[in-house]
Amino acid sequence: MGLVDLAEKLINERGSAAVMEKRLMLIKEEAAVLERKNGEMACEVERLSKENAEFVEEFGAAFKRKPDGTFHEAVYCPIHHTPASSMEGGVPYFCSDPNCGWSSNITPNTLKSTILKLNPNSLTRILGL
Repeated sequence: MGLVDLAEKLINERGSAAVMEKRLMLIKEEAAVLERKNGEMACEVERLSKENAEFVEEFGAAFKRKPDGTFHEAVYCPIHHTPASSMEGGVPYFCSDPNCGWSSNITPNTLKSTILKLNPNSLTRILGL
């Protein structure tokens, strides 16, 4: 190998090393961004898991569980887990988000009986049996 070949080899190796160093820096920066996003997503998964544990979906609606295992006398949108609305006793509950469009067959007139179906043991508690 001649002197020119050796010089050419050193230039190529140095150029390759500089390129590889830049690539490595980019990879490290991307890894840091992904680690941060992963941490954010892990927090979001934890929050959603906790929220989902509080809600039970039955009869096409969501119901929020109380600490004692019974349910709040309210209907929630199963998509957003926000309180549902109803205008009158016979009008079914619907999501308060105008872009959602969810509604249920449950009305204020049937809410208590629906809650009792969710938790039949609550009737014995209410009656003291």
